[in-house]
Amino acid sequence: MSPSVGCRSSRSLSDKRYPRLPWPAVECATPWKAEREYSPTTIYHDYAINRELFHWESQSRQTPHQPTVQRYINHQATGSRVLLFVRERKTFELGTQPFYFLGPVSYVEHRGERPVAFTWRLSVPMPEELFAVARSVAAA
Repeated sequence: MSPSVGCRSSRSLSDKRYPRLPWPAVECATPWKAEREYSPTTIYHDYAINRELFHWESQSRQTPHQPTVQRYINHQATGSRVLLFVRERKTFELGTQPFYFLGPVSYVEHRGERPVAFTWRLSVPMPEELFAVARSVAAA
């Protein structure tokens, strides 16, 4: 079964209703977030660390002990995959900006809680032109 493409992914699914998803977790990141478009609890700090590593934050209320976060941490051991989609901004001159598919990622580490900060390793390095845009978010 293929995942639905879009950002209503595992961030919006309750683990009680969907304890074992038959498709990969799909994570989306929008590094540049205009405060007028997002609430304070949804301004995640998502950015490229380098062309192979990506920093991504869970929902603002999640802790490492919750099932969703445990699914990310243990995704390789349980045989599930995490797919990463990114976009520069929510909108651009033509309307909603599309996402770039960066491919499957693997867990490197996590830190903190509320939100939990993850480091993911990309299976294929991010294209240089996309990284040039994405790295500027980390510097901001």
